[in-house]
Amino acid sequence: MTTGVDGSTYTHDSLNRLFTATTAGITETFRYDGLNREVSRRIVQSTYNVYDGCELIAEYAAGATTPSAAYLDGSGGMVKNLVSNKYYYQDASGSTSHLAGGSLLEWYRYDLLILANYESETRLASRTLYASMP
Repeated sequence: MTTGVDGSTYTHDSLNRLFTATTAGITETFRYDGLNREVSRRIVQSTYNVYDGCELIAEYAAGATTPSAAYLDGSGGMVKNLVSNKYYYQDASGSTSHLAGGSLLEWYRYDLLILANYESETRLASRTLYASMP
């Protein structure tokens, strides 16, 4: 188990994939398939992911028949969320650099350790996002 600076706790499975994350008493649980793709996550209710090969194409809430998110992919990665009409832009390394929906909503900068610095119009301060290494 790993403890974050804000007191959050993280557990990983034997393949070093994020298994649980707990912050402020709320636990998120993640499940993976044999190809190391996240196939479900549970926060309050379960969300199930649908893939076309290695590309995430939709997310469904438990028992739902319509997706809560559906994605359009291009040659450089994810292009658009078809449900929320938000667009994703990638930098030269293929990492998401901007999120727009009529206007610029969020932007990300990455350091050499693949840690993203997140900024948005609605947040005055930046924060660092931590990613699991593959």
